[in-house]
Amino acid sequence: MIKLNQNIHGFKVRRIIKLEDLHSTLYELEHIETGAKYIHLKNKDSENTFCTSFKTIPRDSTGVAHILEHTVLTGSEKYPIKDPFFSMLKRSMNTFMNAFTSSDWTGYPFATQNKKDFYNLLSVYLDSVFFPKISELSFKQEGHRLDFDDEKLVQKGIVYNEMKGCMSSAARIMEESIKQSLFPTTTYHYNSGGDPNDIPKLSYEQFRQFHKIFYHPSNAYFYSYGNFPLQEHLKFIQDNFLCKFKKINIKNNVAIESNWDKPKKSKYFFPASNGDDIEKKYQVCVSWRLAPADAFFDNLCLEILENILIGNSSSPMRAALIESGLGSGLSDGAGLEAEFRSSIFSCGLKDISKKDALKIKEIIFKTLEDLVVNRIDKKLINAAIHKIEFNHKEITNIPYPHGLHINLNIINSWIHGGDPVQILKFDNDLQKLQKEIEKGPFLEEKIKQHFLQNKNQTFLILAPDTLIHKKQEEKIKKELAQINKKLTIKQKEKIQQDCARLQKLQESHEDLSCLPSLEIKDIPKTVKIILGKNIGNSIYYNQPTNDIIYFRACFDILDLNKKLIKLLPLFCYLLPKIGTKKLSYTELAYFISNYTGGITLSPEARVVYKKNHDYAPFVLFDAKCLYRNREKMFEIVGELISEFDFSNLRVLKNFILEYKAKLEARIIEEGHYFAMSLSARNFSQNSMLTEAWHGMHQLKNVQEVARDLNDQKLKKISQDLLKIGKNIFRKNNMRAALIGDIEKQKIDFENKILNIDYKQLDALNKEKSVKNSFLLREGWTTSTNVSFVACSFPVVKICHKDAPILFIINKILSLGFLHREIREKRGAYGGYARYDYEDGVFYFASYRDPHILSTLEIYTQAMEFIRKGQYSEDDISEAIIQACAHIDKPDSPADAAKDAFERKLVFLSDDVRLIFKKEILSATHQKIINVANKYFNKRWQDCSVAVISSDDKLKQVNKKLGKNRLKIFEI
Repeated sequence: MIKLNQNIHGFKVRRIIKLEDLHSTLYELEHIETGAKYIHLKNKDSENTFCTSFKTIPRDSTGVAHILEHTVLTGSEKYPIKDPFFSMLKRSMNTFMNAFTSSDWTGYPFATQNKKDFYNLLSVYLDSVFFPKISELSFKQEGHRLDFDDEKLVQKGIVYNEMKGCMSSAARIMEESIKQSLFPTTTYHYNSGGDPNDIPKLSYEQFRQFHKIFYHPSNAYFYSYGNFPLQEHLKFIQDNFLCKFKKINIKNNVAIESNWDKPKKSKYFFPASNGDDIEKKYQVCVSWRLAPADAFFDNLCLEILENILIGNSSSPMRAALIESGLGSGLSDGAGLEAEFRSSIFSCGLKDISKKDALKIKEIIFKTLEDLVVNRIDKKLINAAIHKIEFNHKEITNIPYPHGLHINLNIINSWIHGGDPVQILKFDNDLQKLQKEIEKGPFLEEKIKQHFLQNKNQTFLILAPDTLIHKKQEEKIKKELAQINKKLTIKQKEKIQQDCARLQKLQESHEDLSCLPSLEIKDIPKTVKIILGKNIGNSIYYNQPTNDIIYFRACFDILDLNKKLIKLLPLFCYLLPKIGTKKLSYTELAYFISNYTGGITLSPEARVVYKKNHDYAPFVLFDAKCLYRNREKMFEIVGELISEFDFSNLRVLKNFILEYKAKLEARIIEEGHYFAMSLSARNFSQNSMLTEAWHGMHQLKNVQEVARDLNDQKLKKISQDLLKIGKNIFRKNNMRAALIGDIEKQKIDFENKILNIDYKQLDALNKEKSVKNSFLLREGWTTSTNVSFVACSFPVVKICHKDAPILFIINKILSLGFLHREIREKRGAYGGYARYDYEDGVFYFASYRDPHILSTLEIYTQAMEFIRKGQYSEDDISEAIIQACAHIDKPDSPADAAKDAFERKLVFLSDDVRLIFKKEILSATHQKIINVANKYFNKRWQDCSVAVISSDDKLKQVNKKLGKNRLKIFEI
């Protein structure tokens, strides 16, 4: 029993607080000798999370904090090997391992369900951050270095190339531009990730000094979450690490930017493609600097105002901007951002003409003024409060474990001296807010205070530039050429020697016995099974969802023609947004926001695991709500299914343009997924549909749909969308599931949804056979400084006896061969293999890659490597652990049930999953070689290839490829 003021292994217990909504008890502690802060959330969750964070304050844009984040994980005192982080990925059943660089803090989180694994990872992480080797060679590998390529001097480095990719994104440039304009004198003015133009300026000594200043327990914020005992954590940390330190004074306060006398104006540039309509590619926003991070009540008010202003289609600011017809969607970076010492809010439009910039500003301020004069609709306030309440209650593991979500929610306020408990337990502030609203125009006064009377604002224009990449590359080449001219023979030899030493280190095979590891005997031989209960024509999944109900339905796609099939993703995007016969789009948005946690639809193409492994296309329909709102949610679902309407052409046009803009924004961030999907699209009907719905061809289709949207064209689109709705929303064409604490809530599901017929899903078409003529050679051009290189070929599916071995091969290649060859040696941010055991496709892919042709050659070498069998029993054991970690990764209670429902739809039985895992656990070296020789007797030229890169890079590669040249397309 832990008590207040108790001294536990050198930590003093400062507070103990019950958090009812989180089903947790919070313990706040402080380390007596060093002043290190610690928060632990005790609960029944088996996915235990840990994070060590440091307040890190960059003073330039060299990316020192980011490079250090990478480099501390490349060897430490206790684990003096070149890459303990990636080695532990192979020796652990972790459910999450990563590191983050924020604007003013750096965090090192992990999560696992296995206690032995937890302490293995804790040991490696804490030794890495407190006692890293941070050698000069690691600095050169992870950060930046000079090298020679055909006697030309070139710049390399993993972070260098990562940030070249990042800063090709208009969204990232907009975010950095907003920071620079609002915080001209504080650390936020700088790019904490690193500006590629500044990264080479960072010296090794500056880098080491940064670690010495900030990576000390006196500047540490420890966080843990889950069902493992806190006392054991504290003892381990004290005995192994903190006992070696004394408290020091660290100057790490971030000043609050001084107030301005008048608003400012800024202009920045982003890279645009030659094919873009440049005149319509500007972005404009107004950004405000708002409340300090520790002003909880003010920031809660601002969160409410964000939801009121732009939270959904009924929000007045969003509606006014979109309905102006001046742009396609809200500007990048729009919304409230509480990551900094002061929160900020931004709002504007993208894809506008330069001449309309001031009109956008006028719309923004007129909307704010109208809200003050005419008062905010109470419905909008209620919907905003409901959204915050829902988000606070929902348990989610996407994109991070739930425990890490909580940590990320509190860390910014915590490091700036705020009380994280107020964020986790905000009921008092919420009640205070509701009382203030009842008294009078409270939120309207907040609009005046924070927006209309606030001079700390900037009017920002982001302008397209088709030559920016070319100018940057020419500038870099010129600077490197000048450096090369001035280098002495001795200096050139030093560069070559350093690169040779680094290559030797990268190629070396180390004794990893110093690293802790799980063993195969530590892995459970079972798979997690979620059982549903058939009642009438529906399935119930009884799950602890914290007073939230989840509804998932499946609608077969019956006989849509090719044109309508292409429009299906647009239909799914529009349906919960555009309105119905009874409700306008703003009314629908209000009802969804006020009574649900969101309604979404998605087209899916899945393999059906029976007979000849046919495929089945269907639409998934998801809705969720607090238990008290279940009646309203089902009313809205019924309204969408039976009263859909696409006749409002003006609104239809706005949402089509918004959808197009969202797809275009994904290319730079998710280029590897687009490239993989492109390369495999001809292997089956299933993969072809998946790419057509979620890949590059969906973007190309929507770009065509959005071109010249006159009334005549819009009417035809409206009619086609209506046909899709009539096709899928038919009687007896729905299978449905309900997820929640069903027995406790006693929900009468059958009476909520009519015409449910839970029949078996029949396959619609058989797959086409795969032939070599299906192989592709494609390059897709966009404005980027880096490349995404994918290569794929068909193999077998999960039910085949070779599938478990292919899954292991995927793991051996990813964190072994490809990580070394593509990331470490050649500086790409990532290189990996992927086996899709559902579609039966094996992929190679790279992410933010400075190379194309050499990467393709590495894929051939990877296939040779796996056939030769030059990997150890330890390598195989590690791959088995990785594979089982993937299989056993926990979902939230709701997502686990949703996945079980989908498996039932496609006849993927739990027995198949169990056999798959058992075969993985029994894999041998010989089995792997046998399967490798069966499927990997290829070169990259024998596979489908898709590359996303710049036009110049693709043209240069094609000159060298001869008959294997890529067919070039423009995005």
